[in-house]
Amino acid sequence: MVLERFVLMFVNNGLIKKCQAIKLEICSVIKIMNHIRGNISE
Repeated sequence: MVLERFVLMFVNNGLIKKCQAIKLEICSVIKIMNHIRGNISE
């Protein structure tokens, strides 16, 4: 029981870190896109 909980916590932490990394990548892409659009509109 305790070992299963520990494994689940470890897996969840890994998934959360992966999700955060993906979000950071998406945010950086959006920032670049907005920067390019801003340059074109000017």
